[in-house]
Amino acid sequence: MARSISTIYDELVTIKLSQPDLTDLTPNPSTAQDLKTDLSSGSVVAVWRLWLWIMAVATHTHELLFDKHIVEVEAIHDGREWGTLQFLHDRTLLFQLGDAFDWNGVQFVYDPITPANQIIKRCAVVVSGFQVLFKVAKLDGNNDPEKLSAAEISALETYVDRIVYAGTQYVVISDDPDDVKVDLSLVFDPLIISPNGSLITNSAIFPVVDAINAFIKNLSFNGVVNITALVDYLQTIDGVIDPTMNSMSSKFGGYNYAPIVMNYHTFAGHAVLDEPNSLITYISENDV
Repeated sequence: MARSISTIYDELVTIKLSQPDLTDLTPNPSTAQDLKTDLSSGSVVAVWRLWLWIMAVATHTHELLFDKHIVEVEAIHDGREWGTLQFLHDRTLLFQLGDAFDWNGVQFVYDPITPANQIIKRCAVVVSGFQVLFKVAKLDGNNDPEKLSAAEISALETYVDRIVYAGTQYVVISDDPDDVKVDLSLVFDPLIISPNGSLITNSAIFPVVDAINAFIKNLSFNGVVNITALVDYLQTIDGVIDPTMNSMSSKFGGYNYAPIVMNYHTFAGHAVLDEPNSLITYISENDV
């Protein structure tokens, strides 16, 4: 940070006092405040004091320029494309469908910025082996993740080519949600839940199924399905007394179901409950 002119002047005087050849220069000592007082009093001011003041002003100006330069360099540094996963994530969300992405002499940019064309609403960038995976999704009318079309993926891949470091191996993944099915035994309160799992007060509502759907939907994009967390969540549902997860399985694409031991990292970045293939066994508290 730039020093004040007075501080620099006083430091120059201190240096002057340390030089034996300059001890005859008076007044001795002198401070910036002394000089300011003498200048306003009408008295004659020693020439050497004026030269030190000029040097102090020049040095102060020089240090101010250095401060400005530091701010400019830091701004350039903050705007640099470092190729980190967070940078790639943030830049992927700025993809604009149908717009030119041109080189401005420093980096590729959109001009103008059109938020309405920024279709990527969910994104996760992770490293898998020697590849960088770009998991992306749009949002449908219900605000749920939706896969990109083939044309949209192609456009996004061209965009990614321009923001990754040369030679980076990457894959863009935008797919239908992974499927999760459960085999659940659940002791319920017969005052609140019917034997078929619906609410006593509203036969159209199935709170346990709704809770599982909500749990999966509210996972962060590219989140992890954790069996213990799901069981803990079910225990907060009114009418649920004791849920026991017998097993959970998952699959993506055309693959077969595989058991979830503890955690499941979603391939597409999002998942849904496969209700038709799930099994929920309701056990009345009276029968336990």
